[in-house]
Amino acid sequence: MKQPNQLIAHCFRNEYGKMISVITGYLGIEKVHTAEDIVQETLYKALNHWIYHGIPDNPEAWLYTTAKNLAIDTLARTNNLQNIKSRIKLEMKDLKPTDSINFSEGEINDSQLRMMMACCHAELSQDYRLALILKILCGFSIREIANAFFTNTETINKRLVRGRKKLRESSLDLNDLDKLEEHIDTLLQAIYLLFNEGYKSSQKNIQIRYDLCLEAVRLCELIASSKSIKNKANVYSLLALMFLNASRFQARMNSENTIIELSQQDRRVRIVVN
Repeated sequence: MKQPNQLIAHCFRNEYGKMISVITGYLGIEKVHTAEDIVQETLYKALNHWIYHGIPDNPEAWLYTTAKNLAIDTLARTNNLQNIKSRIKLEMKDLKPTDSINFSEGEINDSQLRMMMACCHAELSQDYRLALILKILCGFSIREIANAFFTNTETINKRLVRGRKKLRESSLDLNDLDKLEEHIDTLLQAIYLLFNEGYKSSQKNIQIRYDLCLEAVRLCELIASSKSIKNKANVYSLLALMFLNASRFQARMNSENTIIELSQQDRRVRIVVN
């Protein structure tokens, strides 16, 4: 059974981008940085709560509920309602209903596709777009993004600051997914970098990060399922490449959990990627 800190690390990789995408859709693209803060606070609360009270039966549902409540509280504070308990129902009638924060599978998928499109802002260069996707949708640290680009953390931090500024100033319609296909090459490149970080991790003492590889596959399958994209040849090509490499994971490692050379690998060893 996973310990709370291990489970939080797993949830960070698998739920971070989902929660940010949904909450940003609720608060508005101009508040994407606020959405990031909410998700980080959610994970911090989860770690503290799970250590002392135990891991809940459904950790993902616990995270979604906490993130939803934090988003509602944030919006309430923005409208100066936190100290007006008796008037809160009256004052909040003009706000979005709380039910609009929906963490259903369909809403998560649509929200992530919208966030992908938002990160591909027309006024941003390719490197800026990739940095935003890796940070917001994939949960990469600034150092991990820097390693992916073979550059330093200062450069990446500047790209993220400028990229978020463009998102705050934009008037994007996140419901318009028809333009998603225009940015397919950028999206596939970001997914490839995500898979690559998992396939050969830049972290010390970790050879393969399976969670990153599986998340890359999930995002690519999400794009493949989108009706907004007509030409999916490159999408399926990337999926095939990732499945091929993922099937060789166990063969790449020996009993001491270190990488072995191709000539020494047992090619009969296969794993099934679901």
